[in-house]
Amino acid sequence: MTTARLISAASILVDQRMRVPRPPERGGDVLAGAVDLRVAGGFNLMVAAVRQGVDVVHAGTAGTGPYGDLVRNTLRRNGIDAPLLPDPRGDTGICVILVDDGAEKTMVTAPGVEAQLPRHRLDGIPLRTGDLVAISGYDLVYPEMAPVLAGWVGDLPDGIGVVFDPGPLLDEINSDHLDVVLQKTEVLSLTVREAGVLAGAEVGMDAAGLRTLRRSRGLAGRTLLVIRDGERGCAAGTAGEQYVVAPPRVGAVDATGAGDVFTGVLAAGLLQGRSVGEAVARACAAGAFAVTGYGGDAAPTPAEIDELSAGVRIS
Repeated sequence: MTTARLISAASILVDQRMRVPRPPERGGDVLAGAVDLRVAGGFNLMVAAVRQGVDVVHAGTAGTGPYGDLVRNTLRRNGIDAPLLPDPRGDTGICVILVDDGAEKTMVTAPGVEAQLPRHRLDGIPLRTGDLVAISGYDLVYPEMAPVLAGWVGDLPDGIGVVFDPGPLLDEINSDHLDVVLQKTEVLSLTVREAGVLAGAEVGMDAAGLRTLRRSRGLAGRTLLVIRDGERGCAAGTAGEQYVVAPPRVGAVDATGAGDVFTGVLAAGLLQGRSVGEAVARACAAGAFAVTGYGGDAAPTPAEIDELSAGVRIS
């Protein structure tokens, strides 16, 4: 295990996932195939990192009902420290996910106590110089959680880096909260669509796209930007070095959580002292691996990444 840790403030909820031929039209219905419950949300990133040999701490909460019980048991089984559990105010929330025959997902989320974390509980998380703190844009949308989380991030001491994945609800994040988090961000990982929303302009998955994104938000040259585009791979780099990475070819069955797995493996690689190019290449292989299994916790081991990395192309 590394000395520096990944501290994830990304909330955890439970996915109720259903396989469907296609999402139903408004007012319609379809028959589902396989149905299951899985711990998800911030867990996907954490389990990806811990499987790489990194110490991981969950700086969030979970409830005391059946969903909260499932979260606590799953964290314990995967060796993830969770000092703020349990929360007696209610249960953990759920996300209903429809995964269609094209491996695409349609989601509806009902938050629980994980979206109502008080500031004093976050302040109780001990931090070490060199730690990376993972933040999800979903939590910056929750009305009660957003100001608490943004305030906590803004007050993080020097020597603590922030890994930020804005997520698909980026355009719903309060601009003041977003600016606070971006000012602290050392690793920004987002899709090409989200990059365009953040930049306020069309952004490509290339070195020019990275420059456009960096300039639009006044991001520091040392900030590592990653623009992801599914099976096309990603563009990544600081102001001084840029890479375009193509993932190995795989048979995709479920894209749920692949971006979280990518970012978790990327953060782990950086904590382990890997170069930017190597960390991004391994993250790309991990994201490809994730879509070959069902659920966002389909994260690879280091050996599985090694095997897939031969198919990664980097330029």
